[in-house]
Amino acid sequence: MNILLNKTREEIARDNVTKAEVERITDHIDQRFNKLEAKIDQLIGKNQQVLHISVHSFCPKERGVEHNAAIGLLYDSHRSGEKEVVRIWHELLLKRTPYTVRLNYPRSGRGDNYTSYLRKHLNQEDYLGIELEVNALVLEDKNSVDSVQIGRAHV
Repeated sequence: MNILLNKTREEIARDNVTKAEVERITDHIDQRFNKLEAKIDQLIGKNQQVLHISVHSFCPKERGVEHNAAIGLLYDSHRSGEKEVVRIWHELLLKRTPYTVRLNYPRSGRGDNYTSYLRKHLNQEDYLGIELEVNALVLEDKNSVDSVQIGRAHV
């Protein structure tokens, strides 16, 4: 469903997605984002700093270009708190995994995305937004998936 977030209405129409489907998907996404924003506001209201980790996968090859990393950590390099969290996380991943880990890859951490939207509305004393990007090839490798303990944060 996230695929619609980066598409224009014209692109959606070309994909033969009906207006009702777009409305349904948009409503679902809005409900999820509203719930997340309410939780963030609640935590900030209790004087807690929020560390928001947004997790995504990326295609091994896009527009004919092969990606050369298994994991990407995206952040806003102008926000010192995010920079420090990513520095520590990057070091840990390099020490404890066999994977190539790159910073602000496969795209910029300051791009047009939900964490960037939240950064514009919240200061870094209240909110840190990091994106964990995982190459889909890693997810397809049963050995790599089995070796990772997977947990789920509750919102």
